[in-house]
Amino acid sequence: MTPRLLALLLAYLLLYEPVMSQTLHSIEGRVLDLTTRRPIAGATIEIDGRSILSAADEDGRFIISDLDSAEYQVSVSHVGYHEVIRYVSLRRNATGHIAIFLEPRTIPVDGITVTATPFSEDKFVVPAGVSVTPREKFAERFATTTAEVLREEPGVLVQKTTAGHGAPIVRGLIGKHVLLLYDGVRLNKPTFRSGGNQYLNTIDLGSLEKIELLRGPSSVMYGSEAMGGTINLIPMRAPSAGEGVRLHPRFCSQYSSADNGRSVHMNLNGNYNRVSASIGGTYRKVGDLHAGGEIGDQVPTGWEETAIRTCASYRIADRTTLKLDYLAVRQNNVPRYDNYVTGDYQQYVYDPQDRDLGVLTIESKLLCSFVHSVRLNVSYQREIEGRIQQRTGKSDITTDMDRIATWGNAFQMSTMILPSHWLSVGWEYYSDKINSERYTVSNGTKTCERGAYPDDSRYRSAGFFIQDEYTIRRRLRFTLGARYSYFEMESPLEDPFGLFLESYQNLTGAAALCYELLPTANLMASWSRGFRAPSLNDAVVLKKSSSGVDAPSFGLNPEISSNFEAGVKLQRSSMNGSLLLYYNQLSGLIDRKPGVYDGKTFYDENGDGEKDPSEYDIYQRTNVGDSRIYGFEFDYAAWITRTLELRANSFWTFGENQTDHEPLSRIPPLMGMLSLRAHTSMNSWIEGYVRAAGSQRRLSQRDIDDTRIAENGTPSWATLNLRSEIRFGDITLNAGIQNITDSEYKEHGSGVYSAGRSFSISLRMEPEW
Repeated sequence: MTPRLLALLLAYLLLYEPVMSQTLHSIEGRVLDLTTRRPIAGATIEIDGRSILSAADEDGRFIISDLDSAEYQVSVSHVGYHEVIRYVSLRRNATGHIAIFLEPRTIPVDGITVTATPFSEDKFVVPAGVSVTPREKFAERFATTTAEVLREEPGVLVQKTTAGHGAPIVRGLIGKHVLLLYDGVRLNKPTFRSGGNQYLNTIDLGSLEKIELLRGPSSVMYGSEAMGGTINLIPMRAPSAGEGVRLHPRFCSQYSSADNGRSVHMNLNGNYNRVSASIGGTYRKVGDLHAGGEIGDQVPTGWEETAIRTCASYRIADRTTLKLDYLAVRQNNVPRYDNYVTGDYQQYVYDPQDRDLGVLTIESKLLCSFVHSVRLNVSYQREIEGRIQQRTGKSDITTDMDRIATWGNAFQMSTMILPSHWLSVGWEYYSDKINSERYTVSNGTKTCERGAYPDDSRYRSAGFFIQDEYTIRRRLRFTLGARYSYFEMESPLEDPFGLFLESYQNLTGAAALCYELLPTANLMASWSRGFRAPSLNDAVVLKKSSSGVDAPSFGLNPEISSNFEAGVKLQRSSMNGSLLLYYNQLSGLIDRKPGVYDGKTFYDENGDGEKDPSEYDIYQRTNVGDSRIYGFEFDYAAWITRTLELRANSFWTFGENQTDHEPLSRIPPLMGMLSLRAHTSMNSWIEGYVRAAGSQRRLSQRDIDDTRIAENGTPSWATLNLRSEIRFGDITLNAGIQNITDSEYKEHGSGVYSAGRSFSISLRMEPEW
């Protein structure tokens, strides 16, 4: 190497090192609201404790330049939000990219939902009809059952076969077409009946923090049955862990004169360092319900309930928690009133109605800059449903007993893969095992028969979903999701059928647009596909009732729905509201039609081959054809002065069986509510409100045959009501008068008349934590 070349090389090396040491790096990022995912302008950015700049543009974007190759602690804060700290390494990359999600310090409980999406989100930006009812509203509405809490929500009619039951009809669909969840755990079982059922009321109301309702199909997120709507029951959480030992008691009691109903709930919360726990119980005793007008007491309608709930959580790390939740509910002697009214039965009660539910959950939030949340749970459920029946003029007493054990597992993860894409993935698996028995006691002799379901019947379901929420522009968001589901049914039927095996698969999807027309107005449109796989109650049931004998049915296909929805949502400091229009096309609905069992069109109980007067016709399930449901939902709330609050909602539903050219069954009439609340002080208010419904004369053949519905349909009705609240420190007193005019009325499809003029009062004591 020549001396000149060597000199040039040395000079290069001497100059190169300083240049390398002075190579500068940058951090680019974006600050977003955790619940609305809207940009946050003006957030303060600190690097290793040194204030550098604020997010300058309206999209919440920032760039920090002139940084060395090192690892930095990035702190982001803003008034009204919790501070977030991230670590960014620039040792290998010239530019670090991060997305920062800030969690609001205080958010109104009724402004957030976790039902429509797998993460918390402001319901104003959810492209669907959403209602959130916090526990404070439970006392205001003097609800006796969990279903009754939903009576004042748009799009919902609560059908009550008897006073102790209550099934919400959501957008014209009921029972098996409405999905029930407990903190995300499925409550629907393959034994759910086709009409109204009582299972929502087997979740203790006193144990709940709030009830979230998503109207319309949500099968991408939650799978089968989510066709009319999804109801997520959110339990009260154990208090946040903290230093030392703290205890927090809670007490609630309620009385209603219409049914002499009394309930007491007591709860004790506590924590010690990383561990927090809660234990509580409810006792409820309800008498016969007194209806308005000339109806009077409806005997028998009284019932009794006891519930216990305990939960505990352990904070494994700063944002990772292990939680255990156990709920036990016992209902006794719940009479089915509509069967007494017809005179067919002198005894028909649900006893026992027991539920045990345990959930173990591990949950992490904000694990890193791009993983928002991870949630994994394992659940176990045990249900026992007994029905005791004695026909009028008979001494025989028949008891049906169904026992269901369910194991479940579910996983969800939400992540931001790019600044504009919010991706959610998850799976779920449930396995049900059913044992069933039926026996009759006659003159001291017990005779056993085949239960409603063959013993050791099994039902398994699994599903995987993926959903991407893409912010195309700052004001436009597009959501696209898909789900694959698999179902398997196994049941050892009696001769001549043998072992019944069947499986189903389904691929479904959804798409939605949300456009921010103004900061206070969102336009939205969506398409969603719902489905419901055939259940054990559809395929293998053998059950006698006053309307005939349901027999095994084969060759069924899943029910499918396609829902189109569009509307506008408004949200300002002094008002909020929404108007939604929807059209739901349903195909392959499973319905009950006359059929054949063991070669006969009637159930031959005595085996003589002849139909006796006491022997019932056979009915089987079949996919009947196409139907459609459409309608609107309107909701509005506003402060008209500093002390006066106006609320109004209404909804209308039209349902038609296009194959049979008749109305769909149990379609609600036009319904609505109007209220005016005066806040007399910071600690008290008084409210007058009217609930009303139009008549429903459009009846299907099933409605006409239903003894719960009058011959000419359900008449219109309206009730005038008054309620109030006053707070004394940690004590809250609610009082109200319902149906002041003592109107005689029924909710459409119900077997029991609603309460007449009555008085209710509730007392809550909850010291601040």
